[in-house]
Amino acid sequence: MARDIAKWLDSVNLGQHVQAFIDNSIDVDLLKDLSEADLKELGLNIGDRRRVLRAVRNMKPAEATSGSTHDPDGSTATSRSSHPNAERRQVTILFADLVGSTALAEAADPEEYRELLGAYQSAAQDVIEACGGFIAKYMGDGLLVYFGYPSAHEDDAERAVRTGISLVEAVAKLDVAQSAELKVRVGIATGLVVAGDIVGKGSSQECTVLGEAP
Repeated sequence: MARDIAKWLDSVNLGQHVQAFIDNSIDVDLLKDLSEADLKELGLNIGDRRRVLRAVRNMKPAEATSGSTHDPDGSTATSRSSHPNAERRQVTILFADLVGSTALAEAADPEEYRELLGAYQSAAQDVIEACGGFIAKYMGDGLLVYFGYPSAHEDDAERAVRTGISLVEAVAKLDVAQSAELKVRVGIATGLVVAGDIVGKGSSQECTVLGEAP
């Protein structure tokens, strides 16, 4: 519904783009499928594309489904269908982390290490989003990425492999003063999982993916 996407864009201070989203039939349920290229085609500048992608990454599971209903008094209430149910999925999981990160942290000033980590995470984010991956969790210098959840594609395993290769190449090219040879290692596994159980409360709440692959 147009009202849902307008409300979401307003909530992240990007209400000026409502009409572009409406004209292209993009509602809240499609947000996690959007890529950098899609947003560019919608006419968003670089800064606003980054803001949309960051806001989508930070969405709570219940926000990712446009399933609101309206009470007779005009207030908005979330319907039961807007809450994700646990389901069996074929998912490819990618985990990446920096080689020698402990030594890097010990050798560098905390501010310098923060900059190094920020550069690495930014480069990784660009690669992952370009390939359609979903960053489920940042774990220090580790990244847990899903391909096939919450959005599925026929070539999720291939996307994960291409992401891994691109990650290794992108991190090796980073111009970081503290280390001339940053390296990242990548692990990839595909398998059946149960996805969608909600654990934790408040800011620690997250959607779990359980099975042999993760």
